[in-house]
Amino acid sequence: MKFLRGCFLGCFGLIAFIVVAVMLLGGLIVVSDFEEWVEDFDPEIVLNEDIISPDDIYATENVTSVSCAEPIKPATHKKKWKTDRATRLAMEFKVSGEKKCRSRKNREKISEYQEYTTDGEYWRKIYEPMIKFDDPQLKPIYEHFKILKEEKKLGYAEFAEAIVSFIQHIPYVLVLDITAEEAIKKQNKFYKEYIVRDKRPYVENVKHGLHSPVEFLHTQQGDCDTRTVLAYTILTHFGYDVAIVNNPTHSMLGINLPAQGTYVKHQGKKYYIWETTAKGWQLGVVSPEHQKGLHICVPSRNNN
Repeated sequence: MKFLRGCFLGCFGLIAFIVVAVMLLGGLIVVSDFEEWVEDFDPEIVLNEDIISPDDIYATENVTSVSCAEPIKPATHKKKWKTDRATRLAMEFKVSGEKKCRSRKNREKISEYQEYTTDGEYWRKIYEPMIKFDDPQLKPIYEHFKILKEEKKLGYAEFAEAIVSFIQHIPYVLVLDITAEEAIKKQNKFYKEYIVRDKRPYVENVKHGLHSPVEFLHTQQGDCDTRTVLAYTILTHFGYDVAIVNNPTHSMLGINLPAQGTYVKHQGKKYYIWETTAKGWQLGVVSPEHQKGLHICVPSRNNN
């Protein structure tokens, strides 16, 4: 009997061990399969929006999770454009509502009451926190441009042109930090012509009078500095030596590329001006009213 009891207990223990081992092994296999799925994830795959957005697969760094009072729908955009060299390009991308919300909250918390000695320093203190915050959230956009570069076999200068012309082809929308009525009362000729005479599109009561890069990609609403901040952010990511160049009434991109035309010199290098507010503007070409008072507002981070 002792022998039989011992066999029974031994068999029972062996069976229990096998069951536990199978459960643990199954768990390991599930974890392993999930890790392989994440590693092989293709950003072009469209997932059920109720479950997860493709953009949210990319982990963001130094981003505080916030909740919005009202859910913001994700925005999907299909873009077709061509460069000055007549290269035809196309891209489809998606920006989640949660990313737009986080980016907006970050922009709104940037103080407008800061100590500064120049106009350029004032705007640098507003632009730079947006650039730093939004950069990790733009990983899907960077991946789309990287794929585009490889598929079209774009060279260094032509790839920069592809990025700038992408922004140029987004229709101009004036972004006001006050109401349109208040802007008109300022007796500003530009506001009167733009809002009253031409009845062109605008958004009002946006703090600092610009949208952050993520907001701009989501809403497709941006004027001069909204565009230059996005261009600066994307081109900096890809290693270009770029700067944000402002004057008292306008914001433009500056880039250290061989060119002719208008430029700003900084630390011994020429940064040629690139207008981003409308399609067709070539590197170095600036309208006469915007050629005076140009200065580097945000210097390059790739100037070595």
